[in-house]
Amino acid sequence: MYHHVKKLMYTVRVDAPDPKFGNMLLEQFGGANGELAAAMQYSIQGLNCEDPERKDLLMDIGTEELSHLEIVGTLARMHLAPMKFKREAAEADPLIAIAGGGGVNLFNSQGNAWTADYLKITGELDVDLRSNIAAEARAKIVYERLINFCDDVGTKDALQFLMTREITHMKAFAAALESMGKPRFSIGKIAPTAELVDQFFNDSTGQGDHGEIDARGPWNEGDQWEFVEAPAFQEVRETVTDSPSIHAESSEPTDGEMIQELLVDQLRDILHAEKQVLKALPKMVKAAHSQQLQQLFETHLKETQTQIERLDECFSVLDIQPRAKTCKGMMGIVEEGDEVMAEGKKKDGTARRPRPDRSGPKGRALRDVRLHHGSEPRTATPHGADRPAPAALARRRRERRPASQPSRTAVDERGQDAGERGVAKLLFKDMHRRRVGMKSEPAFVMPKVRRGQRLRNLGLIPELPTRGHWRNDVLDSVQAMSLLTIMSIIGPALLLAVLIYGTIQWSRRRRGPTQAVREESTRRLYREGDKAEKREATAKPRLRTVVIRARYLLAVPVET
Repeated sequence: MYHHVKKLMYTVRVDAPDPKFGNMLLEQFGGANGELAAAMQYSIQGLNCEDPERKDLLMDIGTEELSHLEIVGTLARMHLAPMKFKREAAEADPLIAIAGGGGVNLFNSQGNAWTADYLKITGELDVDLRSNIAAEARAKIVYERLINFCDDVGTKDALQFLMTREITHMKAFAAALESMGKPRFSIGKIAPTAELVDQFFNDSTGQGDHGEIDARGPWNEGDQWEFVEAPAFQEVRETVTDSPSIHAESSEPTDGEMIQELLVDQLRDILHAEKQVLKALPKMVKAAHSQQLQQLFETHLKETQTQIERLDECFSVLDIQPRAKTCKGMMGIVEEGDEVMAEGKKKDGTARRPRPDRSGPKGRALRDVRLHHGSEPRTATPHGADRPAPAALARRRRERRPASQPSRTAVDERGQDAGERGVAKLLFKDMHRRRVGMKSEPAFVMPKVRRGQRLRNLGLIPELPTRGHWRNDVLDSVQAMSLLTIMSIIGPALLLAVLIYGTIQWSRRRRGPTQAVREESTRRLYREGDKAEKREATAKPRLRTVVIRARYLLAVPVET
């Protein structure tokens, strides 16, 4: 339960307020190394601490840091007071003068808001105590710099008090850490690798332009240290110098015999599975109707023989008899493949009967697909998923050769899986085309475009929903003609139409205005219905044109 006493822990006095220095003081109010961050960090560590004695320590210091926060805030407010009524002072920091009214807020000296990211809380008491010692050291340095930049005597006295209390807290935290009785470098519960922890890597070598050198001292030489020269160039230096190599191995396993037993069990299981596949693959080669699938099965057979040789090598390195352990999963898979092959032989023997069945090309394609799916993933699925386990176990046993062989086998089987899956997709596609009545396409050949489909793709002809339509015959005929043939027929026709149209327009322009007047007069005479005038207009067009013009201009009847 908190209680506030209005009297400050240390009475502050400011004789000459300085707004710029008041802005500097905000670093210890809302900054990363300020009093608020320290108070929150120690208080929350105390809430998480299960040690009642050290919890009391953390809560005492965390509460004192809140008192320090009040002192720093009072100092800063007194130095920033001129910003409330003097423009010259407000111009020093408009953020404080305008947004904060010349008072303090949870900002650092640069105007950045306070954040909980400043807190260092791990839940491990010894680690938190070390972090608190470092935090007090950083705060001490900040107070020291503030004192150097301050001219006010009363402010210096308050800062001197705060800086001294930081050292007091460092001593208290250090004593609490030592009283725990833990070794200096005992962090957590898992021990580091014995040899690696004593190696010092000389990763910065050579001489710099400003006198930088390769230095030796208690931090990298002596009985407790093993100096490793330039690890980045270790492969080159191994042939020249006697520099030790990096001890990158993990710590020794707690139960080596159990791991050894598990490793041998996995290798024997894989050996039995590979031998079953080795016996089944020659039968699958004979049963497969697809030439591509036969080739892949033969490749698979050769790789399986190589994998068995690798397993024998692993057993010889471990000095163990290469005895196989029954793999029931692989036995069931091989049995399934035998059923598929037996079914194919039975249907091939009855294919000549008049009764329709699935022993034709469709049935063979389907059996090839089933044969592929009953055999291909055998080394990749049941025990291929366990392949990384033997490699990991061998690495735990510091056995390099047994660790590399299973990994190489897993890579080979992933390649087999990809190749045989590609053939399976082609078989599925071929089976589908046969089922719908389309011609089968050879494998690894680009499919041909059906007749009429090219024009349908271009949008020149509509897509027909049904097969066998009479319009397909027309489309097939159109598709049979090449584009050059079509253009050789349409092109001259278009050219002839353009020539005819141009000739007509040219002839109309050649007739001139006289012909136009003559035609207009003839149309008017026809409208009047005078047959005689029609004959005269036909016989004497020029004279009649003059007469008609005069009649219309004078509005006088004209006799014939």
